[in-house]
Amino acid sequence: LLVDKAPTPGGLACSVVDEHGFVWDMGGHVLFSHYEYFDKLVDYAKSDDHWLNHVRESWVYMRKKWIPYPLQNNVWQLPVDDLIPCLNGLVEATKSSQLAHPPCKSFEEWIV
Repeated sequence: LLVDKAPTPGGLACSVVDEHGFVWDMGGHVLFSHYEYFDKLVDYAKSDDHWLNHVRESWVYMRKKWIPYPLQNNVWQLPVDDLIPCLNGLVEATKSSQLAHPPCKSFEEWIV
């Protein structure tokens, strides 16, 4: 049984079109994946006439330069004077996180 207050299914994962034709995604996340198996499952489960596909292209303006989002994947585009401290910070943050939170032994341990 699926119960939804809205006149159409989707809840917080729906999209609505305003009076100007702009599509607003109501959910907190947009579904994206680079995993073939998952993508095939989504394709199987969805109806093409109720699915909006688009290529995500976002940018971060930093140091007078546009850098593709997510920044973590594109720090190599920073000027060298910013890149080295950024990489050092990422290494230190990773070390600190691993010391404070050792790897979980199971999904149950991670989720609880």
